[in-house]
Amino acid sequence: MPSEFPQHLAPYTLAARTSRIHWHRHSQSERAAIIASVLSVISPQISPDADVLVVAFSTVDECEGFVASCPDAVVVEAGSPLACVAIVPPAAQKATIASLAGAVATFDLRGAWRRKDPSTNIEWTEHTWAPWAGCSRISEGCRNCYAERTAARIRGWGIAAYADAVRSTAQGPVWTGNIALQSKDQQTKPLRRKEPAIYFTSSMTDIFHENVPHLWLVNLFATIRKCPQHKFQILTKRIERAAEFFARRSDLAALNNIWLGTSVEDAKVAHRVDTLRSISVPRRWLSIEPLIGPVGALDLSGIGWVIAGGESGSIKKVRPCDPNWVRAIRDTCLTGGIPFFLKQWGCYEFNPLVCEQGMLKQDARTLDPHAKGGALLDGRLWRDIPAW
Repeated sequence: MPSEFPQHLAPYTLAARTSRIHWHRHSQSERAAIIASVLSVISPQISPDADVLVVAFSTVDECEGFVASCPDAVVVEAGSPLACVAIVPPAAQKATIASLAGAVATFDLRGAWRRKDPSTNIEWTEHTWAPWAGCSRISEGCRNCYAERTAARIRGWGIAAYADAVRSTAQGPVWTGNIALQSKDQQTKPLRRKEPAIYFTSSMTDIFHENVPHLWLVNLFATIRKCPQHKFQILTKRIERAAEFFARRSDLAALNNIWLGTSVEDAKVAHRVDTLRSISVPRRWLSIEPLIGPVGALDLSGIGWVIAGGESGSIKKVRPCDPNWVRAIRDTCLTGGIPFFLKQWGCYEFNPLVCEQGMLKQDARTLDPHAKGGALLDGRLWRDIPAW
């Protein structure tokens, strides 16, 4: 790299946002290779808040022609199938759009997502909304449920909705299957925020649990309809009940602020993805967390976002997360142009810096302090998000 490379553009550990790649000309079969080539040359050089355009070219001549019209761009040599990549700083971006005739693709890193005044530590959302509380275990992904432990603490605070939500066992708190409505203020929480926000719905229950009355669901979606300024990330393991509900409510298919997702912890429950895909909703997403086994060859058609992460908690209880399981998911997302978000490894024992490179855990914590157990994969954070 030239020594005059702008210092404010280094170092870059955040992956290019696959949801912001604009293809000008390319072979469909080359798309994954083009993404990989661009990422390999820009990742060491651009900071997450650089606010730049990255323009890829297949010949040096085309790249030089672009730079002639945009002299502030920085040229980086790339490997096959690309010849050159031009990194355009903010001051020069006004001149770029008219100069892209020879480009293969443009990676738009402008306007990166910044969580607005988040009220939760969950990295992929801004706020949580729990109109009711309570659940029960349905598959292996539930074994070390963080919400069970949280519910036990909240029960100790005397909040009525949690009075019968969990029972104490020698292994810790366990859901009872009792579901109770939260306070009226909680049930209508999104109505009081006028500024657009993103709500994870719901962190303390599965809203499609079999013990949830149909009327509660009707009221929940009525609230969502009244809040078109917000986005609602709905996540369920009971995707079959969700399919039945949406089949009866065809009017919900037009609500663009619904992101309906399902959890997939391993290949045994990958069939949930097919059920999710069958539901008529504008946006679908997957939470592959806790990842406790390989998920196999995922068909991600119709899926707009994928989150993955290892199980967190005591190393004596959590199950391993193999980095190669995560790489397979990431590569499938890159091939399909689907935003991929790696939340965490859960424990540093499973962080590739430790389990693959032999780094001491205390050194890995220094190099990769993100989330629980770190979140770097192959030298970068994968925190892609969809275009909300």
